[in-house]
Amino acid sequence: MMQEQLISEGDRVDHKLFGLGTVTEARSEGFTSSNTTAGSGYPVTVKWDDSERRDNTVMHWALTKVSSPDVRPYKFWDKQYQPLREHWLSTRRKVELLSVTFQPDWKELDEAINAEEEAWVKMRDFINAPRN
Repeated sequence: MMQEQLISEGDRVDHKLFGLGTVTEARSEGFTSSNTTAGSGYPVTVKWDDSERRDNTVMHWALTKVSSPDVRPYKFWDKQYQPLREHWLSTRRKVELLSVTFQPDWKELDEAINAEEEAWVKMRDFINAPRN
């Protein structure tokens, strides 16, 4: 049977509903992996990556420890990069649709081009961000 790793301050964690975050506090004193009955566990305070979600405390068993995004690249890809890519592709499609007409609405086309550029910059910044 695999030994459970305790979650501690500074760890990167993943939650099914809240996504990725960084542990700001974990109170695991006295906890052993043998007391894993339903409802048991220790509280962990997490600062979520989603800026619209406030920090909150969850029980440790609801979290998966992720030491860095590269440990679980597919999960990280799905939750972080893929939405940025999809947004860029949708803005790109809009530019293509607007530019196929002989006389496009230039104002609408300019706005679509600007939106595509902003989406591209966000995607590029994500790719170039330093990883631990």
